[in-house]
This record gives sequence, C-alpha cells and structure tokens, in this order.
Amino acid sequence: MRQETFTAAGVDLELMLLRDSSSRHWLVIARWRNEKDELSTHTLPPLAPDLTEELAWREARSWAVKRLTREMLEAGGVKTKFSVPT
Repeated sequence: MRQETFTAAGVDLELMLLRDSSSRHWLVIARWRNEKDELSTHTLPPLAPDLTEELAWREARSWAVKRLTREMLEAGGVKTKFSVPT
C-alpha cells in the first residue's frame, strides 16, 4: 500500500494505491474536500497487474489531478472537451 497527501490546484488531495492480493491489479482511491467542504471520493478502474509500483503510482497521480481538475471545472459550469475516467 502506498498513500500520500499532496496539494493540487490549491486542494489537499489524498491518494491511496493498493494491490489486490488475488488479481494483482493496482487499485486507486483519491479523495478531497470540494468547495462546499464535502468529501469527494473517486476510484480509478483497476490498473494492469504487470505495472511496477512506481508506474502505477505515476498513473494514479496523473489521473487524480485530472479528475480533480474536471470536478472543479464542472462545479464552475465548464464542461471538459475530453473524458477522464471516473
């Protein structure tokens, strides 16, 4: 398990990476407090089991920042042009 809290776009983002013991897929959970101070929790579809922990972590961080940005834009009434996995 790997866990980190970092700041992205002025928001504290908590990211957790776990490995499923049976399938060996990487599982990702990201959460932060939105502008209404509500906890926002998101999961990434399982990452391939052949990824190293470092590659899975980089993928998870990238996805989490994109997901946070998308949520912030949508809260402001802006729709993103490209889809980000939810």
